Amino acid sequence: MVQTSSPVKVEESKYKDLYEKKVIFDFGTFYIFKEYVIGEISQGEHFTWDLAEKVIQRVYKHFGTQDIQVFYISNRIH
Repeated sequence: MVQTSSPVKVEESKYKDLYEKKVIFDFGTFYIFKEYVIGEISQGEHFTWDLAEKVIQRVYKHFGTQDIQVFYISNRIH
């Protein structure tokens, strides 16, 4: 039998002290790290391009430039 583990939120993980900024929107919570962003979309939300653009703009603001390469990881906890 294969065991599966329950999804873990960033705040409950070993990475909780490593992110640079936590950004909370109505549609989800996003954790900005040096080279990547982890997104936890709120239950029932449909993550559209319009919402993604809001996150992207906040990431640009955090780094102070649009000349960056940052990866996105979706942490599906629902």
